[in-house]
Amino acid sequence: MIEVKYRSNLVRYLAQEKKEGEKSHLIPAKEKWPHLCLVFVTDHAGDNRSCFQALDISTFEPGRFLRTVDLYEIRRFDLFPQNVDQHEELAKKLFGLLGEMNGRR
Repeated sequence: MIEVKYRSNLVRYLAQEKKEGEKSHLIPAKEKWPHLCLVFVTDHAGDNRSCFQALDISTFEPGRFLRTVDLYEIRRFDLFPQNVDQHEELAKKLFGLLGEMNGRR
């Protein structure tokens, strides 16, 4: 099972989930779907990180640091880095266009 989420600032979101500890909404998700993989799309990924990152919920422990991996690192997806890179270029262009549109309002 895969859930895709957009987070404008993934680092901040992950820090907040860590801070939530036992109140994290990821706890019931892990109980209900232990093999869930969260895929994040972000326009602020951090240095040398892909805008497509994944978190295997089975590794989640409340209050512990949440480590995402680049999407192609999830073996069960059977993706190649170059495929992710191509889509990342398109996503960054879209983020840029959306940012320009929001700046005009």
